[in-house]
Amino acid sequence: MSIVAVILGVVACVGVWAALFRLIFDDRDGFFECVMYCFKPDLWSWINGEGLEDFWRTLKVNFWVWIGLVAGAGTFLGVNLLFG
Repeated sequence: MSIVAVILGVVACVGVWAALFRLIFDDRDGFFECVMYCFKPDLWSWINGEGLEDFWRTLKVNFWVWIGLVAGAGTFLGVNLLFG
């Protein structure tokens, strides 16, 4: 039964990511721009005057990733508790 729980958890995680993608990032370019800011050092962003932009775009990516992971983990644990 744990294989089913893992599969349902992954489906829930990817489903939440797909549902929230358009709401958070608007389009693919917005997503890649946010990812670019995640890998850019914060000090470099502050020197270029993009510190707040870096903060909010990094926050958007982190929120999107964590919400999906929490949904997947919650689904996995719920299925295991109910049917395990």
